[in-house]
Amino acid sequence: MYPKKYTPSQNKEYITRWCAKSERAPLEVKRKLQSRGMSAQDAEAVVVELEETGFVDADRFAVAYTRDKYRFNKWGERKIHASLSALGIDEGIIVRALEEIDRETYIENLRGLYAAKMRRVKAPDDREARMKCFGYLLGRGYTADDIRRVEEEWKR
Repeated sequence: MYPKKYTPSQNKEYITRWCAKSERAPLEVKRKLQSRGMSAQDAEAVVVELEETGFVDADRFAVAYTRDKYRFNKWGERKIHASLSALGIDEGIIVRALEEIDRETYIENLRGLYAAKMRRVKAPDDREARMKCFGYLLGRGYTADDIRRVEEEWKR
């Protein structure tokens, strides 16, 4: 079965409603339009138009995405950075979005994750437990320096 063909006006109406529901990265919008049968050039033109009208804004998206990922998903800066890069967000925009992170909340998230992981990790000794916890937190996107600081607090 072939994918349904949508007219340009149907695609534009659909994508406008889709963008109004939550912040979207320009690359997400372009991919969505292409998945609906629109050519790459036409999809890019629609994205540019949506950026001009304010429906799509990479800065606004990056800040909202960053805020959600560190507050709700408890991701670290490195994972957020990599994810935004994969969504085609420019490096300068990513840096500005990461500067919006509330460091107190960020470190509290890290402390909570560290404590929870240390309670449930199964290891023969404390050193191995800390290593497993360290690897887990690196995978969550936290920096080694931040993890070490929290680990030092935990030891006290």
